[in-house]
Order: sequence, then structure tokens, then C-alpha cells
Amino acid sequence: MLATRRPRPGCEREFAAFLRHLHEVFRASPGNLGMTVLPPTEPDREYVVLYRYDSPAALRAWHHSEQRRAVIAESAALTQAAPLERTLSGMETWFVSPGDGVVRAPARWKMWLLSACGIYPVITLITVLAGPLLAPMPAPARFALVVPVMSAMMTWLVIPTLSRLFARVLYR
Repeated sequence: MLATRRPRPGCEREFAAFLRHLHEVFRASPGNLGMTVLPPTEPDREYVVLYRYDSPAALRAWHHSEQRRAVIAESAALTQAAPLERTLSGMETWFVSPGDGVVRAPARWKMWLLSACGIYPVITLITVLAGPLLAPMPAPARFALVVPVMSAMMTWLVIPTLSRLFARVLYR
């Protein structure tokens, strides 16, 4: 789940303390895989909070929990509005544009094209560098090693970089 919050002018320090408290409350929720806070970029004052869960049921439980309601209510005086929230799943989570708040995912053809442009050099690099080491292995074993490495590189390095570089095209 992606949420955006904008602190009231003059409440930035208190809002930072609220985010630390929110993280403590969130960590106690079953099924959480982590919470990421992206601070605002100038001149925007909007924070992006990404909650990750191991299942849709765990996310729903958090979203409807009394702990979440209480912590959101606690922040009401510190923010300009209630959180804007969006549930993301699949590849669209690669294409969230920090600084633009809660946005629509880019068109699928744009996600496909950008992914293909990222996958090609990653798979080529892995094949060239690790190919000789992996050649003696059966194909299923090679894929079992290559796919997680490629997925990690795409998720944490390639797609975030390409999304920033091509943000105007993706989010036009």
C-alpha cells in the first residue's frame, strides 16, 4: 500500500516523530515485510509511505486495525489532510513515482517497454559474467540462480533508475 502525507507548515519535526512512532506500530502488525518512507523533494512537501505485506489478507487486517486507526488519528493535527492511499500489486509497484503522490500506474505498454529495455542489459550482463561458471549446470539450476539475481537488480536498481529517467514519458 502506498500512502502520501503532507505535514502542516511548522509541524515537520513533530511529523518526523510521528513517522517513527508509525514505524513502531507498523512493525508489530502481523505479516509486515517493511515500511519505507520517502521524504519530500523540493519544492514538494509530500511524504510517500510504502507499506509491504506478505499477503493481501495481512494488508487488509492492518488497514482495518484499531492500531492503524489510532495512529492515523494521532497524526491528524500534524497533516494537511487524511492520507491518500492506493493499494499496489504486481509490476505496477515498480513504477510508483515518488514526489508525485499517489499516481496511476503507467500504461501497460509503457511498463512493458521500459521493463524490456531494463531486462536486456541485465540478462546480457549476467550471461556474459556468470555464463562460464553456470555452463556446466543443467538449465533449470542456472535459471534458479539467474532469475532471483535478475529480479533483485530489476526491482531495486534498474526500474527505479529508468523510472526516474523516463518519468515524463511514463506519467504524461
